[in-house]
Amino acid sequence: MSKEKMIFLSLFAFVSLFCGLLLYLSIPALSILGISCLNELNVQSVNCVSIVVPFTVILICAVGMVLVMLVV
Repeated sequence: MSKEKMIFLSLFAFVSLFCGLLLYLSIPALSILGISCLNELNVQSVNCVSIVVPFTVILICAVGMVLVMLVV
């Protein structure tokens, strides 16, 4: 029982670390997303980035947690 909990905690830590790393790596890409949104939607890049990036990160984290639950 404790072994399964350790495996689950290690997978949870890995997914959390992956989400944090993804968020850290997406910071330089904010300008690219902002420029593309600015060209396509004709809105301020700050507003577009504040909408696109958090939903993308939350979606990827949710998918990762579902995969962890399926594995465990």
